[in-house]
Amino acid sequence: MAQLRIPKGSQAKANYHLGQLRRMFARANDYAFLQMVWAVDALQDDRADIAAGYLRYPKEAAQSTLTESWPRKFGQ
Repeated sequence: MAQLRIPKGSQAKANYHLGQLRRMFARANDYAFLQMVWAVDALQDDRADIAAGYLRYPKEAAQSTLTESWPRKFGQ
């Protein structure tokens, strides 16, 4: 299983971004949000053909394991 890394950054920065995230969730359309969550689940459950109708994503994102290392390619 992949090891979690301690994030870099200050607590103040984390609190700021958490506040931003909370404001975005408060403005989000519930139906559209649930549809996005469902599409991400489909993408990660080997149903990429279905998710493609709802999301744009790199082909490497269509995987069903958490241990793949495709994000490293994008500098994460």
